[in-house]
Amino acid sequence: LEHDEAVNGAAFSPDGRFVVTACQDQTARLWDVATGKPLGKPLRHAELVKSAAFSPDGRHVVTACKDGTAQIWDVNYSRVIAATDAQDRQMLASVLEAISETRIDPETDTAVRAPDDPHVLRGRVASRAGALRAYHDVLAWHFSDPTSRPVWPGSSHTVPRFVATLLAMDQRWAWQAAYELNPTDPVALLAIAGDEKDPARQHFQRQSALKRLPDDVAAYASAISILRKQKEEVLSTILLERARAKFPETRELQGQR
Repeated sequence: LEHDEAVNGAAFSPDGRFVVTACQDQTARLWDVATGKPLGKPLRHAELVKSAAFSPDGRHVVTACKDGTAQIWDVNYSRVIAATDAQDRQMLASVLEAISETRIDPETDTAVRAPDDPHVLRGRVASRAGALRAYHDVLAWHFSDPTSRPVWPGSSHTVPRFVATLLAMDQRWAWQAAYELNPTDPVALLAIAGDEKDPARQHFQRQSALKRLPDDVAAYASAISILRKQKEEVLSTILLERARAKFPETRELQGQR
């Protein structure tokens, strides 16, 4: 892994597939361990780089410079490029075609609406332990249940948790965002019902949401709170009595009336 000047330090990524080097030529560089080739452009500094290291998740590099500064670099994009081979590119193309519902005919370079079945692709990706390497976590996220997966690949926040946070906010935009994130969530449906102008549709949405409430005290408490904010006192009282019957010892319902 050749530099133009002396190398002051080097560190492996957590998975051992990459190396970052700190050099006196005022750069840090990323390298592919398997090929020995550099990844992306040099990470340039004002003076020589004394040391460099990967973050625990391998997605960032921190570098320390002689000028008294340290910098954090997002290196995930470089890793994705490095990890992509011809087979991975072909599968990724099939996935993107399925998502866009368009396939490019390689012989004529024309677009046709006949992509691979996403369900077939789901099985293909799941069956390959190393499928798409750096893309695998993104594809696994895309093909997982959208109502229970993380809000984006690598996030520690799941959709249910984030939806619950949005629903707890006394803001219409937050309720709308919760519904768009998970239209199957009954509490989210109940929250946006208040904005429905058609009384018949509003009634249908509320009744549908209330019938699908899970046997979960937090869901009932959120629904009661939303109904009260919408000034639906009769419905909120009925739901409170139903909740007390289901969860007689629950503290979340104590003090509500």
